[in-house]
Amino acid sequence: MRAILSIIILLFVFCSPSAQNLIPDSSFEFNKAIPTDFSGIGNSTSWTRPGMGTTDLFSVYDRKKKKYSMVGVPGNAMGFQFAHSGIAYAGFFLFSHDQYREYLQTPLVQTLEKGKTYFISMYVSLANHSQAYIDRMGFTFLPNEKHYATADVLDELDEIAPVYLDLQKLGSDTAKWHQLTGKYKAKGTEKFLIIGSFQVGKIKRGKFVFPKNMKSPINRNSHRDAYYYIDDVSLVEWINPPQEPVKDTALQLGKDTVTAEKPKTLKNVQFKTGSSVLEKSSFAELDELAVVLLKSELTNIEISGHTDNSGDPAANLKLSADRAREVAKYLAKKGVNKKRLSCVGYGDTRPLVDNDTEENKAINRRVEIVLAE
Repeated sequence: MRAILSIIILLFVFCSPSAQNLIPDSSFEFNKAIPTDFSGIGNSTSWTRPGMGTTDLFSVYDRKKKKYSMVGVPGNAMGFQFAHSGIAYAGFFLFSHDQYREYLQTPLVQTLEKGKTYFISMYVSLANHSQAYIDRMGFTFLPNEKHYATADVLDELDEIAPVYLDLQKLGSDTAKWHQLTGKYKAKGTEKFLIIGSFQVGKIKRGKFVFPKNMKSPINRNSHRDAYYYIDDVSLVEWINPPQEPVKDTALQLGKDTVTAEKPKTLKNVQFKTGSSVLEKSSFAELDELAVVLLKSELTNIEISGHTDNSGDPAANLKLSADRAREVAKYLAKKGVNKKRLSCVGYGDTRPLVDNDTEENKAINRRVEIVLAE
């Protein structure tokens, strides 16, 4: 009977630091060549496509190739997303027209041992231009490498027995990476891993509206295309987990209390016009924040950048993300562990007030912090 595993968002991996990752290229970094167009997963030295679906490979490029690449990082024809780690990630349609699906396949470093339990982890993010999102994705293990002569859902094949990971509301988020995890008890024959979308419980329409003249492989009219980025796939033996440390539920910053539900605007953090370069007047408030974070070692924060609605929305999105990252870099230089800092850019999508006056636009141009998981 197929199991449905709930998503677990972890602050640490429930395994020994010495446990071996059985995925040979967990973050899609080892490639024979870096494609500049779609359907490029064949350039990977480890990852392949088990079906006829045209799975994609994305990467950072040099300045020359960046001009004509459709699959760059962070900007590409599917949206905008930095790599979760390194410079590359993969992408695939987890739902599209009719029964069309795209999958990823990789050999394991070694065959899974019968009776042992393994911990699987991956990071996913819905592409910005997706017209829809789904409720779950899955994985399956097989004893041999597969090349099926179909681009349809692989769940119709008898040998495929997927284990599902519940995306819940996180499957609709285009701003951040989200970790999906689960456990698997081995039969002892598993040598290959396949990841993708099998039977979907629900598909929901997203909020993205295509601007005129935008080019993307995502169908602007179907409202059924759900395209996801994926990075940092891990499979390790499950070892007795340590006890999770007790985390702070609030952060006191001056007179303000910051929680997971109550963000704080860093009112004195300013940047040079149109850039992510911090003004020197920002340093005092960031220094204060760094001191507080160094005293609260179990607290993680999310740093979010926001702009007003002036200019191109895509440029605003990138600028807001760059500004959040610059704040994180500054805090890291002050000694804050960068693993405690997550960054996201929302562009002009989350205004505090209407952008109807210059004063209101100044309010909407901001950097916020909130407690993160």
